Amino acid sequence: MSVELNWREGEESGDVAWGELDASTAPEPARTIVRGARSRPKRSRTALPFLLAVLAGILIGSAALAAFLVVRTNQSSELARQDIEAALALLLDAQANGDVSGYAELLDPNEEVWRSRRIAGLRRTTDAPVQTNVESVRLQGDLALAELTGTAADGGEVATRTAFFRFHNGRWLLTAPVAEQFGAQLQQSSPHFLIEYRKADEPAIHSLVDLVEGSYVVLCGELRCRTSERPIPLVLSYEENGAAIDAALQVTSPRLTGVDGRGQPGESFERELTGALAIYLAAARFPATSPALRAAVAEWAVAELSGATSPEMTALRQAARRDDLLPLDRVWRLVAVRNENGALEQTQVASMFIYAQETFGNGAVARLLEATPADLPDALRRAYGVSYDDFNAGWQEWLQAGSPAADRPA
Repeated sequence: MSVELNWREGEESGDVAWGELDASTAPEPARTIVRGARSRPKRSRTALPFLLAVLAGILIGSAALAAFLVVRTNQSSELARQDIEAALALLLDAQANGDVSGYAELLDPNEEVWRSRRIAGLRRTTDAPVQTNVESVRLQGDLALAELTGTAADGGEVATRTAFFRFHNGRWLLTAPVAEQFGAQLQQSSPHFLIEYRKADEPAIHSLVDLVEGSYVVLCGELRCRTSERPIPLVLSYEENGAAIDAALQVTSPRLTGVDGRGQPGESFERELTGALAIYLAAARFPATSPALRAAVAEWAVAELSGATSPEMTALRQAARRDDLLPLDRVWRLVAVRNENGALEQTQVASMFIYAQETFGNGAVARLLEATPADLPDALRRAYGVSYDDFNAGWQEWLQAGSPAADRPA
């Protein structure tokens, strides 16, 4: 079977002629297909300026918001500073007037133990309030950290310290310090001490070492201490009037008691450190002594190392001139035997130590402490070989006249 093709060049077959075929009807070239590849649309050149404008707007808005927040924070801090200044003025006024109830109303009621210790301290103190200014305030929620600059009433040392206030029922109240606000815990060793402190006190630590080592040498000589083979743990406390730590010498941080213009421990810290060290050494050397008698030893030690007289000693001399003091043997019995720690009686015993040291020389205080808890006539006879009447007469004359150190203000 055969098929004859009669197509001739130029003839039509249907509607399409061979000569009319062109590229539009030519077969498309084969496409190479790559799996997973997609065509990417070309970005318009006009989109880039738009994106840059949006980004610039975001940056400007963020900067404006940050500036707004800074302004609001500064305004809040300034308002808090003014309110804290007012609260501080009320606290100082209550302290100056001995207004215990008014003072208590300005303390954070949620810190019960700390609050009780502050009130007890106000009842015992005879110090004039320090003139204090609020330099700056840093807010953390309802807690404010205030940097205070204080000047003693006699125009003496200017010291800076940190105080904490809590916003409670619409007003700022003095509250207990927060130890964590002073940074990480650190340690420093010295020949006789292992000191624990926080980062905020690092600039003052070398001066502190010199101070405590010097005080240790002097007081150990006077109290005839036995040298310890192990270092004494010295803990800087970040709780004002905090609870004592067993077997450790504890002193309030200079950040709370005050540092001078160079960031070094101030006079208040030096007095507290000296007193605490004297109590610690007396307890170790003379364990039979009463806590009230050790407190009198601390008062003597502060006078010995500072070469100055405390306000309590000035008040004692004034009472002596008015003939308002109890007999010396009775005061000794109250403090040394019965462990009663009235402020004036404690100072009276401290004055005995000062007089004894000036009269009988180095080690006189240790000799009298070794004789306790005997009554004073027996203790004087055992310590110095003198009668009570002779000692009392000499002490009375010394107190009325004033010792050389007593004429220098603390």
